[in-house]
Parts: sequence; C-alpha cells; structure tokens
Amino acid sequence: MKKLLLIVCAVCCSVFAVSAQQTTDQASKTKQSLKSIDWTPKYKGEINVGYAIAGEKFKFEEIWEDSDGEYGDETLGKYRTVFSRPLLETTHGVQIGPYFFVGAGLGLQYYCGKLKELQWIADDAAEVNETEPSKRWNAVMLPIFANIKFMYPVNDKFSPFLNLSLGGTVGCYSSANWDYEDSGNLYGEKYNIEAKSRAQGGLYCDFGVGLHYKALNFSLGLQHQVLKLVSKGEEIYGGEYYTTKSVITTPVNAFYLKVGVNF
Repeated sequence: MKKLLLIVCAVCCSVFAVSAQQTTDQASKTKQSLKSIDWTPKYKGEINVGYAIAGEKFKFEEIWEDSDGEYGDETLGKYRTVFSRPLLETTHGVQIGPYFFVGAGLGLQYYCGKLKELQWIADDAAEVNETEPSKRWNAVMLPIFANIKFMYPVNDKFSPFLNLSLGGTVGCYSSANWDYEDSGNLYGEKYNIEAKSRAQGGLYCDFGVGLHYKALNFSLGLQHQVLKLVSKGEEIYGGEYYTTKSVITTPVNAFYLKVGVNF
C-alpha cells in the first residue's frame, strides 16, 4: 500500500512539474510576443455608411411664465413619427498595436420617416412659409463623438472588434424649423403671439461589434440619440404678458448595420 501511495505521489509531482514548466514556457512566449509588437501609434481613418432602424415616439411639453412671474408646465401629449434613417460617418485617430484604436468622428444622419400625429408641425410650417405641408420629418443630425475600438486579430485578414462611441448631436431640422407671428382678437381680447422654433441635439452613444476583413469594415449594434425641438415665444393676451417654451424631446434607440473602408 505504501509503495502504491509513493508511486501516485511521484506521478502527481511529475504532472505538476510538467504543467508548471509548460505554463512558464507559455508565459515566456507571450512576453516575447508582446515585446515583438510595434506599439508605436499610427494614423488610421475610416468611412462607413449604414442604416439605423428605430421605432416611433415623441413627447410634447410646454412651460410658461406670465407677467407676475408665475410658472406652469403641461404635458400636451405624445405624437408619432418614424425615426429610421440612413447614415454616413468618418472616424480618424491612431492605431496602437494590433489591439486598440482611439480617435474622433463626425456623422451625418437624415431622418426621412413619415409624419403621423406630428403632421400639425408640418401644417404650421407650411402655413407660415406658404408652402405645401411636408409628408416627412426631414431632419438632419450631425453626431460628433469620441471613438475607441478593442480588436483581436485572428490573422492578417480577419480582426473582430468591439466599438464604443460617445458624444453629442447637433440638430439641423428643415421642415420642422419655423418662425411664427400672429395677432388679432379672441373672445373680445386682443392678443399678439411671436414664436421661434429651432432644433437642438443631445447625448449620442454607439455600441456594437464588428469585423475588419482586409480594408473593409462590417459592424452592427445599438445607437442611442436624443432629439429636441425647442420653441420659445412671447404672448400678450388681455393685457397679460407671457413667455412660453415648448419642448418636443425624445430619446431615439436604433439598431444599425454599417459597412465601410479603413485606410
């Protein structure tokens, strides 16, 4: 029995010794491999085109202040329009070894979905500008963001990656931008209204996965973006003075597909 235990112990010690040696050899190879990598930052650029598929929603709120400094707010309702859009973006930065990319980018997105309950915006714009009502949202958004990628090169041709972009959006609306002026008498009271509506953007975030194949990029993921349309106005009604602020705002989440080239 003692001989059997001694034999088992000897075998276990041999296995552990061999395993430890293999681990040491592997660590040494990994260390040598990392030392052989050129970690010098090098310029890298990308151009991607794609399409983002999103749902429909919009929330409309109004905040007002009268001549006595009293405040009020009211949620006027939720309206619907389609927020799917084509997109174009370019990113420029530095490649650090085969594993990391850090840079900044600029995008261009065109919201061209059909208006639904939000049609009254297009109707008002058309009334003021004396043009036909727009049947679509017609909004241009310009995301500006920082970008980082984590890559794992399988070989010289294939390199899967994780992508993260974070920044903000500048809004440039077309059919939903207008100035409004009106005056007259209502219920025997004189009134005058002046209002201006302008687009504003918000937070922009893009997270996804992709694949570099030679000079081509393929990626998919989730994109978060905030849209706002802010209207500020002055109103005199029955001798009372009011300032108003109407905000149409919504977070837009969309799944996207992109394809492009890197250079």
